[in-house]
Amino acid sequence: MVSHSLATIAVRSGVARLLIDEQPGEARAALGAIEVASRSALDELRALLRQIREEQPGGAEAALPALADLPGLVDRLRRDGLNVSYQCRGGQRGYPAAVELSAYRIAQEALTNVVKHAPAARVSVEIAHGSGELAITVTDDGPGADPAPDGPGLGITGMRERAALLGGQFSAQRRPEGGFAVMARLPVPAGAS
Repeated sequence: MVSHSLATIAVRSGVARLLIDEQPGEARAALGAIEVASRSALDELRALLRQIREEQPGGAEAALPALADLPGLVDRLRRDGLNVSYQCRGGQRGYPAAVELSAYRIAQEALTNVVKHAPAARVSVEIAHGSGELAITVTDDGPGADPAPDGPGLGITGMRERAALLGGQFSAQRRPEGGFAVMARLPVPAGAS
């Protein structure tokens, strides 16, 4: 979450700097987005510090983001100027906390990558609740650079690792029609309601 907020701050501050003289209204909007993102990052850090200090069992899990928080993330990005749609297919079930957190973080990181690398793109987030799996797909129509496996970023590596830890599948690649696609399929243990 903090990484996402810092990425938003970096992008929006660059926009504000470029627009401050010719489009002060747009620059003010970018500064407002920076304020919201920085407050969000501070809240996340405070919650983490409280959890570490209190060391109460179950306390950390209660504060972690889940699938139900994804529409809120999409709405914040929309307010920040990202052209993003959200669709949920199938009936949401009760998933283990690890599945919920991984699904949220994969979608969040994919959206962060769009903000960093293709901010003018149209983005689609789709969550599909299937029999035995939860699928997360984030696509955009931006320039679509290939992921750098040994580059400085860890976003794609982190998403891949999250999916693998749950026995899931992950792909991140350029789309033939243009843009980029991130897809993860996370298995749902039998008995998850």
